[in-house]
Amino acid sequence: MTGSNEDEFVTDTDKNFYSKTYKKLIDEIGHGDMYVFEHGGHPAMLSNQAQFVEKTILFLNKDESSHPDLLIKL
Repeated sequence: MTGSNEDEFVTDTDKNFYSKTYKKLIDEIGHGDMYVFEHGGHPAMLSNQAQFVEKTILFLNKDESSHPDLLIKL
């Protein structure tokens, strides 16, 4: 899950909206990853595109040792 601390749709109410919400979801589900960008608007995947791609590839490659044929490279 990703978000931005400067997301104009939710941070006017609470700057830590994503951190709080995602932590709660991960706690309830029992697993998961989140990354909240300090800067950028909505959606974070567009306003932080290069960083988002890097974080996504790291996430997708997390278990690369069990599936080396699925390794994604930049």
